[in-house]
Amino acid sequence: MYDELKKLLKHGSVYSLGIILSKIVSFIMIPLYTNILRPDEYGTLELLNLSIDIISTVMGFGMLAAVMRFYFKYDDPKEKNKVISTALIGTASIMAVTTIMCLFAGRPLSQLIFHNNENAVYLRIMFITMFLGSIIEIPFAYLRILQKSVKFVTISLVRLVIQLGLNILFLVFLHMGVLGVLYSGLITSILMCLYLVSTTSFATGIHFDKRLYFSMLVYGVPLIVSDISAFVLTFSDRFFLNYYTNLTDVGLYSLAYKFGMLISMLFVAPFYQIWGARMFDIYNRPDAKEVISKVLTYFLLVALTVNLAISLLSKDALRIMSNQQYWDAYKLVPIISMAYVLNGIIYVISVGILAQGKTKLNALAMLIAMAVNIGLNFLLIPHWYKAGAAYATLTSYSVRVAVIYYFAQMLFKTRYEWGKIFQMGGISIVLLLLSHFIVISSVPLSIALNLTLLVSFPVFVYAIGIFNPKEKIIIKGLLRNPFKAKELLSSLE
Repeated sequence: MYDELKKLLKHGSVYSLGIILSKIVSFIMIPLYTNILRPDEYGTLELLNLSIDIISTVMGFGMLAAVMRFYFKYDDPKEKNKVISTALIGTASIMAVTTIMCLFAGRPLSQLIFHNNENAVYLRIMFITMFLGSIIEIPFAYLRILQKSVKFVTISLVRLVIQLGLNILFLVFLHMGVLGVLYSGLITSILMCLYLVSTTSFATGIHFDKRLYFSMLVYGVPLIVSDISAFVLTFSDRFFLNYYTNLTDVGLYSLAYKFGMLISMLFVAPFYQIWGARMFDIYNRPDAKEVISKVLTYFLLVALTVNLAISLLSKDALRIMSNQQYWDAYKLVPIISMAYVLNGIIYVISVGILAQGKTKLNALAMLIAMAVNIGLNFLLIPHWYKAGAAYATLTSYSVRVAVIYYFAQMLFKTRYEWGKIFQMGGISIVLLLLSHFIVISSVPLSIALNLTLLVSFPVFVYAIGIFNPKEKIIIKGLLRNPFKAKELLSSLE
């Protein structure tokens, strides 16, 4: 069992860095955005990005998943290369037509989304960026398939540096506002597209197989339903907020969401990159249920610690990073962050569903959660605004976890350590409440208090005897030297 935990730790670092680099640009730019842009301009950027994501998700036809599936279907390198080239040409063709149509529809779409025509120019820039971004995804998938992790991370880092540099130039020195942010993304996408498409085409050759592309579409198109459901569950509340309130609330809520989603970027997504590669092997082990149960406990120990860190420190971070217009966003961070802890739980408890090929149950759970989310958005946002949106998100993810757990237990009944889990959750809630009710105006003193509360979490967890002697050995060793995780787990074999 501990051998599996050791493997999960061993293979995670490079994936974690790649994910963080690909997602962190918008977070690094928060001090710049929140000191130069007004909350309503920040909200405008959020709605622009989300609108483009909807279009690209639908018109992408699940091609990334199809590439992964069909590449490994063939043994012949020429056929493998044909999969990449066909996907690249097909995606570029479909997205070119989509982009042209969207460019002509810029003003009506601006009226629909923003209730004005002035933002049509913003949308048109985003449509071109969308076209380039959709193409870029195929070469990035190719790098992941080839396991060229160093190259993947290097390109991600270069992309990050270029976009950061352009954002600073356009916002700080040229004072271009929202337009500067959009031009920064466009120029970065052009440069990345030129490099990635040329190097990928050189490696695979230029081929287009109509039958192959049709087969890939048949495989990928049904996945759009799941992708759209996930999108609605995660992002539809911004559109409800814009309808019932204003762009300022959208901006504040979006900022809170950036902090809340940090847990996904820093821990949950990297964890899944490792776990997803190992869970089917673990499922076939004789002690599979014991291993999966332990993985959930350890996952939540780390996830609740990270969640606590984000929730406790977000208030002081906002006071340092942004102007006062944005400070109230911190109140929503713990709610949103906990929603993504729940999302991570699904990755562990759904192993039986995935291993037995019952993926329709996952889709059904997503649809139920999406319906709950839409209903709660209608009910809560008109009365409680941003807080209503946050609680709708948390409740929806809770429903999804409950449905997945019910289905998974029918297929692969596993005894999880709920006693330990609820004790850890209870401790974290008490610490959050203490931070909430103890108000300190001094930022340094507030940070000191919250760091004390954060450090006390693992101390309390350890002190109340949640873990057995072997697990305590691991925790003691990790506290003394986190870099010896592999050796510590090896000693327990």
